[in-house]
Amino acid sequence: MTGVGPTECQKERCTAIIDSGTSLVYGPGENIRAINQIIGAVQTADGYVIENCEIDELPDIAFRFSGTRELKIPASIYTINQLEDGSCLSGFQAQDDMGQFDWLIGDLIHRAFYVAYFVGEKKVCFADAIHSTISYSSRVDF
Repeated sequence: MTGVGPTECQKERCTAIIDSGTSLVYGPGENIRAINQIIGAVQTADGYVIENCEIDELPDIAFRFSGTRELKIPASIYTINQLEDGSCLSGFQAQDDMGQFDWLIGDLIHRAFYVAYFVGEKKVCFADAIHSTISYSSRVDF
């Protein structure tokens, strides 16, 4: 991950883990605050909350990893648990000290893209996910 500006890597080179065992995206506080400001989220005791969670009006958030195109995550994926009051949780949370890594990219990226891991080559590849209109929460009796 490279770049400049408040939502981009502040170092010459940032490191990230793409982790299927993590639900959210965790990154440096300064970057996460900037991303959440863009989507209108405010910090609360429960994390970042988008008070008026109109998913169709929220912007996509894009990531660019070394050697990849821009990977856009739509609001329908980065918003979590829309509540009765119209608010929802942001999938972007701050974590400043993650040891040797700057970013921990969890299931938000896995919900938006197919992810292939080539461990021997130390490479991760992404392809657009095709979402069906089938509701996975529906019950089907046979």
